[in-house]
Amino acid sequence: MKGLRILAYHRVHPQRRGALCVTPDELEAQIRALLRRGARPMGSRELLEAVASARGDSRAPSQTGWSVPQRFPQPPGFLITFDDGYADIAQHAWPVLERLGVPAVVFLIHNWVGRRKPFPWEAKYVSRPGQEDLPLDWPQVRRLQSQGCEFGSHTLEHPDLLELDAAQRRMEIAGSRRQLIDRLGTDVPLFCYPRGHYSPALAEEVEEAGYRAALLTPRRARLPEHRYCLRRVGIYANDHGLRYRIKISPLFDLLRETRFRWTAPKPACCF
Repeated sequence: MKGLRILAYHRVHPQRRGALCVTPDELEAQIRALLRRGARPMGSRELLEAVASARGDSRAPSQTGWSVPQRFPQPPGFLITFDDGYADIAQHAWPVLERLGVPAVVFLIHNWVGRRKPFPWEAKYVSRPGQEDLPLDWPQVRRLQSQGCEFGSHTLEHPDLLELDAAQRRMEIAGSRRQLIDRLGTDVPLFCYPRGHYSPALAEEVEEAGYRAALLTPRRARLPEHRYCLRRVGIYANDHGLRYRIKISPLFDLLRETRFRWTAPKPACCF
């Protein structure tokens, strides 16, 4: 959707813990760059209102999808999201966001909340993990929630949904939403596809589970954008300076949706 930039982060740590990590100073500089451009920060409510503002926002018989506006209402908006739910969000990311008055949505892997070990893909980056390399625990989640942070579902275990049978997919998609609602005591309207893997059939199942929209960091170009396939821009350790300015500009949409290959690959571990 033109005029809307959804940024996907994973980790924020001053010691730059791997390719998925930006530093707190970089996060602040990146958000300030958006604010200087006149973009307004938004949360899930504003996102859902914008998505629902398309005329005829319903399934069209001739297509698989749900319409969204061609352009986000002026002024342009941006949404900050974090995948997986690292403990360093509470320590290093949220203080920056709170100081700038910028909301965020954290997509939790439900069954990993409170586990006292790092996510499996972190082994390549962190040989001696500390507390901030672990997943968030439930007291941290509830504290962030009380301070205005929002949460969505990133499934129960972060599997490749395309490789699961129907019962397993329902558990990962619908089951994670039910359990998060029980834990958080509030609705969970947003879903994030693990690993950027998407199919129209998955979108149908996400809708059936009760989500009102779903996001992903696409692994391929030219995915049709609709309310269950809202495209994000992944921000990683090497996305600073000119690279970052390109990623938040309309030029990046053109690069991503043409056959031009974005030269620096994204980390392959998770999305």
